[in-house]
Order: sequence, then C-alpha cells, then structure tokens
Amino acid sequence: MTHLTLIQAEIDDAWYEHLYRSGVIRRYFAAIDKRDWDEAGFVWLEAQAYDRANPGSSPITAELDEQLLANAA
Repeated sequence: MTHLTLIQAEIDDAWYEHLYRSGVIRRYFAAIDKRDWDEAGFVWLEAQAYDRANPGSSPITAELDEQLLANAA
C-alpha cells in the first residue's frame, strides 16, 4: 500500500464514522421529538455500545447529553 492509499483509507474511515455518528444523533432526537421513548432508549443503548467498542473516539452519549441540555435551555 502506498501512503496515499493509507491516507485515503483513513479519510474513508473518518467519513463512515461521521455518517454513523450523525445517524445515531438524528435518530435519537427524531425519537424524542415523536415522544417514542422506547426508540430513544434503544438508540441510546446503541450509542453506548458504540462508545464501549470504540474507546478512542469521543463518546456519542456525551454528545447526545450536550445537545439534549442545549435544546432544553
């Protein structure tokens, strides 16, 4: 593999992580807006599992908390 191939692989990984994280956040707040507490809880557990599986990434659950508090203010 060349350095450019490795760089592109890292960019692709970062992009897919961004898409996943933004999807989780979107689904969580959509469930809250619909007052679907079961779905919101399921998405929260999914985010928590992701956080545990990816300890080097910033926690999605912390981001959910921050946005929830910001929306409540």
